[in-house]
Amino acid sequence: MGQLGTGPFLLVGHSWGGPIIRTVAASMDPARLRGLVLVDQTDEHCGLYFEESSAMHYARMNTLLPMLARTGLYRVMGSKPGRALPADVYKEHRQEDFTMQAARTMVAEGRGFLKDLRVLRDHPLKLGGIEVSVISGTLISWMERKTRPALNEAHRQTTSVLAAARLVEAMYSGHMIMYSEPRLIADEIIRMID
Repeated sequence: MGQLGTGPFLLVGHSWGGPIIRTVAASMDPARLRGLVLVDQTDEHCGLYFEESSAMHYARMNTLLPMLARTGLYRVMGSKPGRALPADVYKEHRQEDFTMQAARTMVAEGRGFLKDLRVLRDHPLKLGGIEVSVISGTLISWMERKTRPALNEAHRQTTSVLAAARLVEAMYSGHMIMYSEPRLIADEIIRMID
């Protein structure tokens, strides 16, 4: 991050991006950070990730995703929430984010996902007094009926163990808060900058 200047930086991460930016933050001089915004992050406090059924689910997805991309079903199924984006951005999203290369990238990222999450659980990151906003989608859809309550509880636990954290509930969102409540994310960024 030295190439970016002295900072201070405000890092924002959604889903798996949450653990990624926390890992980056833990390795930085805290004086170079303004804060972190974790948007419905993947959370090591969620025990569901460590059940055998989760390992089987992610293994299936790693096989299924390239097949869905090859047939075009990945684009049809995955791009629907992005319709909230401006038309030009949505067009690029559909063209670039659901290709075979995108599917291969997701599979490569997913290979070490559970192992990396276990490391975070067993060796918690030290963030000191870095300000953190944990934005948690609280809308429970049929697809997330089992995982959403467990993930919300994990987000509450993460907030409670960090020295300078606050929980922000996204009442009208599940996982894709950036599509359903982008203003909530922007407000947290602005609040930290101010």
